[in-house]
Amino acid sequence: TITLTFTAANWSTAQTVTVTGQDDDVDNAGDSRSATVSVSASGGGYDSATGSVAITVTDDDMVGFIVPVNTLEVAESAGTGTFTVALMSEPTSDVTVTLTSSEGMTVKLHAGADAPKGVITLLFTAANWNIAQTVAVTGQNDDIDNADNTRTASVALSASGGGYDSVTGSVAITVNDDDDTVPAVSEGANLPEVSLTVGGGSTTVSLSDLFSGDNLVWQVSVSDPEVAVVALMSAPSATTSMQLLEIAPVLEGEAQVMVRVSNGAGSASLSFTVVVETSQAERRELKAQLGAQSRLLLHSASDVIGERLQSPAQNVGSANPLVSLARVVVSSAGQGGSGTVDMGRIRDRLQNGSFSMQLGGAQNADSSGASFAGPSGGSIRPWTLWGAADQQNQSGDAGDSDWRSVYLGLDREWNSGWRAGLALSRGGGAADWEADGLSGELESTVTLIYPYARGSLGPATQLWGLIGVGGGEWRHTRAHAGGAVDTGDLSAGLGLVGLRSALADRGPVDFAWVGDAGASRLQAISGGASLSGMGAVASRLRLGVEASFGGDNDWNGQMRLSGRRDDGGGVSGWGAEWQGALAWSSGRVDARVQGRALLSHTLSGYADTGVAVSLNLRPRENGAGLSFSLAPSWGNASALGGDVQLWGNERMSATGAGAQRRLAPQMSWETELGYGFALGSGGQVLRSYVASRASEWRTGLEVIGFKW
Repeated sequence: TITLTFTAANWSTAQTVTVTGQDDDVDNAGDSRSATVSVSASGGGYDSATGSVAITVTDDDMVGFIVPVNTLEVAESAGTGTFTVALMSEPTSDVTVTLTSSEGMTVKLHAGADAPKGVITLLFTAANWNIAQTVAVTGQNDDIDNADNTRTASVALSASGGGYDSVTGSVAITVNDDDDTVPAVSEGANLPEVSLTVGGGSTTVSLSDLFSGDNLVWQVSVSDPEVAVVALMSAPSATTSMQLLEIAPVLEGEAQVMVRVSNGAGSASLSFTVVVETSQAERRELKAQLGAQSRLLLHSASDVIGERLQSPAQNVGSANPLVSLARVVVSSAGQGGSGTVDMGRIRDRLQNGSFSMQLGGAQNADSSGASFAGPSGGSIRPWTLWGAADQQNQSGDAGDSDWRSVYLGLDREWNSGWRAGLALSRGGGAADWEADGLSGELESTVTLIYPYARGSLGPATQLWGLIGVGGGEWRHTRAHAGGAVDTGDLSAGLGLVGLRSALADRGPVDFAWVGDAGASRLQAISGGASLSGMGAVASRLRLGVEASFGGDNDWNGQMRLSGRRDDGGGVSGWGAEWQGALAWSSGRVDARVQGRALLSHTLSGYADTGVAVSLNLRPRENGAGLSFSLAPSWGNASALGGDVQLWGNERMSATGAGAQRRLAPQMSWETELGYGFALGSGGQVLRSYVASRASEWRTGLEVIGFKW
């Protein structure tokens, strides 16, 4: 009921009344309902006025079943599917819905926990008419291989009561046969051998039309999962012959892949071979890096043993040492020697990169029987035990590699200029490589024994040579193979021959022709597949002129300019090389400046330059007292692995992630402050020290320790 108010001011203005139909969820007879709106008035002389409006409500409800599906598939042997039933409108009384299987031997029905049967009923009331009730359909086994592997049936729905007497419906049922044909390999079906590479992409193989049979369940397996992994690209239980198989490489090797299909009637299988190899790009890069290490091995032997043989005034040689070794000569029992050791001089030499210890007496020994080889020369001893450390680096388009070695040798020199000896070295290096999305690190370690000799061909010409033979191990870490590691054994060999011929003296300057030629080889002789059978040879030929000069015993210098030919080891071409060194010593103070530069090379990007300066304050003669050293340097790390023996200042090495920055020109510096204590009268010294080392690519490293 609503009211409207009219006044003398608005009596003639129409007022709107909205009529809204109400839902009753019932399918009304005639699909409509009717109602009347009565109008009456009071006041203002309208007390007797009346009226009415007839209303017809059109029904939006209808009788029927709500069944979301009209078809359903089930498996034959107790396979179950479901559908739901609800009423479309509220019944006027209870409604019974009867569901009947058209083929009781094909499917049976049940609701809730009832046992399956051919006919079931559902009851709907005014309270639950719109709540779906679930009907389960169970396939029945007939043990017959049906045509097209299916049977069909239907479920009929009929209703009674509550205004639903005329309502019917149906659901079509398809029963998939489980009585299968025995699977078999299709006639002429086969799979060819599949070839993959480590770190390469996976490949896809189609398995379509390989087998006959129905309701096939697929399975795949591989004989060696460390060679390859396999997987079906669709569900392994897919009931279709259209299958794709993905094969992904792991590591080198050969494996068998078996494809098996099965159903209720049996199974069949087919196998094929997968071969995984090292990619050509990886082999190419590994050969280049193995060659680079072979070249650095040749450089190292030349810089240490070669320089010892052709630089008698220096007596020992080490390029950019890794460790401090005492450079000392000890005279033991023999002519002119007392067998004592000057420990103060031993301490003085701890910061150099080499040592020499003469075994046996010699003429012209000092009162202690000890004599030290240095830039200004020294007396000759029959037998000398010496040691050295060395670092080499290569940078450029050919790749980045480093090599570090330590040497221990024993030789004898005759006054006639002949020298012969035997040396042992232990060295190793690492090289990072990257190509075509692949990457890794190759590490090598070798031990070699070197017989070497120098002889005079005349008063001004010396010929020298050495041979190195040995072996070691290699280790290859492969980032593109999940960090997998290959290891194996190496054989190593090298040969080097050189000539030094003195020219005319020009005052304090001595000139000489210098030249050498050599080759080295690293060969993988066993181990993992990535380096299997791989070998690399590097060779070098140099010819140049050398100038040696000096004023008195306080200073001396050396300069060499050479042409150079490189082959193998990732470097091939011609170059020009300059070397120079200047040393000064006075009292307890030593100063040295040195440099090396590959002036030019036909191989683009191949560079080798550097400058280093060192300053040392030695303790007193007996080893006691304050000592200090400062050694700043600038240039490529590779430059500090030069050919001149005089260049023996201690430096840090860099490996790993810093290798790329290490090879760029950089500033670095080293300082050391120490104090020595004489221990009794035996000449022994205990020296405490504090050292700091830093460069542009690495923060400072502080060391506190003792030396004896």
